[in-house]
Amino acid sequence: MGGVGRGSGGLVAQNRRVAPSRRFGYVSVVHEGKFILFGGFDGTRWLNDMFVFDFETNKWTEVEPRGDLPSVRSCPAWAKDDRYVYVLGMCAQVLCVGEQEKNNALNFRHTHYFTCRRIRWHRTEE
Repeated sequence: MGGVGRGSGGLVAQNRRVAPSRRFGYVSVVHEGKFILFGGFDGTRWLNDMFVFDFETNKWTEVEPRGDLPSVRSCPAWAKDDRYVYVLGMCAQVLCVGEQEKNNALNFRHTHYFTCRRIRWHRTEE
């Protein structure tokens, strides 16, 4: 298992995979010189994993965030400010794919936000 730590740049993760799988419907943002990628659909599975590309080292790492992670989703809304990255909603087709997604349908009502410095997801109240 990879671990997560805190470094001077905030996002630090131990390598587990070289790069994220091919996918579409993901969301991404640049924070402190790092490209953050979340979720999407790889052609078979809906995803809620997270990867970081470091422009200085030219390497991908998989992030294992803590907290209340968003459920699997593709094509959510995504926004960023100086401290947080926010995610809301998803593509409506996700709800029709499988039991896991149907059971997680209530999670799509909530806005989740990711603390970049602490590598932690949070969920807002309704």
